[in-house]
Order: sequence, then C-alpha cells, then structure tokens
Amino acid sequence: MSLYQKLMDYVEFHDKPTDNSNRKRVELLVQEYADEPEVLDMLEDAFDFMSHNKVDETVFEDMFQLSGTFDAICDVLGFTSPESKEKRLEVLSEVVDLYKETCWNHH
Repeated sequence: MSLYQKLMDYVEFHDKPTDNSNRKRVELLVQEYADEPEVLDMLEDAFDFMSHNKVDETVFEDMFQLSGTFDAICDVLGFTSPESKEKRLEVLSEVVDLYKETCWNHH
C-alpha cells in the first residue's frame, strides 16, 4: 500500500466526510514529491513507524511536520535542485532517524 493510500485511509477513518482539507493536504504532499519516489518511500517508512509507536491522534500532523522540517532544512542548505537528490535523501534520513530516536526516548 502506498503512502498516499495509507494517509487517505487515516483521513477516512478520522475525519468527517464533509471535511476535505486533510484529503487535499495528502494530495499536495504526494504531488510535491512525485518526482522523488525515494522520498515518498522514506516518508512511508516514517509513517509506518509513527503509526505503530505514537498516539493515533498525533500521527497525521507529525507526518506533515516531518515533511515540512525536511523541506525547510533542504531550503536552508540549498538542496533544491535535481542534482541535490542524494543530499536531500541524506537530510530526510537524518530527520527520520532523529524523529525515531526522540520517539524512543519518550517511551
């Protein structure tokens, strides 16, 4: 199951049927990284970790904060071009590892 489907399943389970804002957020997130399947894979792994180790209500927002942090760090470091692909993956890996480490320290 893809990250898109996992996030949409989460939205379907938690949101009111009339609220489309989170569905739109999911679509924008997946579109943003459509040209970077490795980033989507890493975000999917992070989401899987979150869903198994965090309070359910925080998982969705944590996912967006994690991707926003990744984007902000890449912007500050200038890793925004296609040539920066490997550096971007390194940044995301570090952000995810830090998140996991922090999560484990709170248990």
